[in-house]
Amino acid sequence: MLDACAALMKEFGCTVILVHHTGVSDEAQHRARGSSAWRGALDIEISIVPSKDDAPMEIVQRKSKDAEIVTPIYARLVSFPIPNWFDEDGEPVTTALVEQAESFEKEEKSKKDSKISVHQKTFENGWWASQCEVRNGSPYLSRSALQNKLLADGRKERTVENDLNPSYPDKLIGALLMGRAIEVFEHGWIVVDTVQAGAMMMDKNKR
Repeated sequence: MLDACAALMKEFGCTVILVHHTGVSDEAQHRARGSSAWRGALDIEISIVPSKDDAPMEIVQRKSKDAEIVTPIYARLVSFPIPNWFDEDGEPVTTALVEQAESFEKEEKSKKDSKISVHQKTFENGWWASQCEVRNGSPYLSRSALQNKLLADGRKERTVENDLNPSYPDKLIGALLMGRAIEVFEHGWIVVDTVQAGAMMMDKNKR
């Protein structure tokens, strides 16, 4: 088989790509099934690690005969409608396209940072509504002032209770405390994130 591939490359001046399966067991997922002669004869070997638990698939170079191994690439399959193609029910026919993605860790960090930014904005809005109190040179927001602002924005009482409960790391105050954006102070919190605190104080001084 490998000799036949070599003959094709010599005859047509082309690259031959073989699609193969990995081993069945978890320990064999990093290598192709069958004889090790396969890998020994290859110039380049690339593994496609399937996505799992919402992580993107990983494209990993396992072997490079004449160059250094490159870093893995991450990707996701996205559905894409084929123009002017419809099935018997009149629904668009779709295909799958490969879209490059960040690593799972980077994506999770990005999502986390995005959520923190939303919580910071909510906290800042509460601070503006409470007449921009300051403690030790940093923005300060009391629990009661933030509670009143959240209720005035139309949030339900139970939702507000959860938002103000530091035991919930995915809610407003819990997330900001875990992210070290704020700290407990007196009957509320002060902003300890230097970038946000500086921006808030600068805006306050402008008004």
